[in-house]
Amino acid sequence: MKKLVLLLVSIGCLFLGSSLIYAQAATPNIKEPAGNVKQEEPAKVERKTEVPAAFVLLDRTGAVNTSIYNDWRQQVRQGYRWPYYELKDDMPLINTAEEVLAAEGKSTSKLDVATFKKIAEKTGVDVVALMIINCMDMQIIYLDFRWDSEQYARVVADADLYVYKKDGDKLLKKLVRYYDTSVLATADPPERIIKYAMRKLVNQMENRPQI
Repeated sequence: MKKLVLLLVSIGCLFLGSSLIYAQAATPNIKEPAGNVKQEEPAKVERKTEVPAAFVLLDRTGAVNTSIYNDWRQQVRQGYRWPYYELKDDMPLINTAEEVLAAEGKSTSKLDVATFKKIAEKTGVDVVALMIINCMDMQIIYLDFRWDSEQYARVVADADLYVYKKDGDKLLKKLVRYYDTSVLATADPPERIIKYAMRKLVNQMENRPQI
């Protein structure tokens, strides 16, 4: 009986020793860094600076209010938005654009790339979105026909729209010349017609889908 017990104990010790040897062999040999070794910090990724873009509105009608202005600006901002672009629309931009146009002496419907290059250089921007509003009017028309109880609206929208991009020296323009009389309930106001025309022009410049 004692011999059997000794035999079992010997087998157990042999098995335990083998397990310890296997565990030591399987453990990777990881060296601790020396106390005086400085760990390298990950490289910092610098964010690119926003490209400056200008939104310039020249209102020749006096009919553009703050709400209309912000709505039109939003159409441009959707194409040139943060963090890729920094859209500017301050008075110095407007004054500079006015000065360049006055010096050029050209009709606002016939502006060219050279004109916009001057505006871009003088204002320090890479993109110029210019809206010149010549006429914007909507009048309600009452008809005296007994068989026609509808109200009508005569809508006039006249604007010269441009988008210039320094990259590629590209210039797009849209001359809005809209005159229509339609049922008042379905008539688009002139500011909306100009708004959609500007949106399409920006999307065309940036190869974005038209909405």
